[in-house]
Amino acid sequence: MTPVSVLYAVALTVDLHLVVLVLIRNPKSLLNWTCAAFLLSLALWSLEDVFHGSPGTPLEQVLLFSDIGNIGRAGFASLFVLFTLVLTRSRKLLRQPTVWLAIA
Repeated sequence: MTPVSVLYAVALTVDLHLVVLVLIRNPKSLLNWTCAAFLLSLALWSLEDVFHGSPGTPLEQVLLFSDIGNIGRAGFASLFVLFTLVLTRSRKLLRQPTVWLAIA
């Protein structure tokens, strides 16, 4: 495991701890759920990079974690936009189907 992979592993654990902390604070809040989803996408992205940078990792395992990381990378921007809209209380924008189409 390289030092960069260790940094990604630390980022993964921090992201997962933040997800749990945010959901424990107020599990009924939409803002907390969108924040947790955003942080979970970052955690999936970090999970990919933990195994991607290790020279001794088998190719099949790298490809598997690459697919997992792609889920986090693909949802990152959309979840950030959704989190920002909920954070700024833009209820009018959240009700428009074109906004949801753009997020999807």
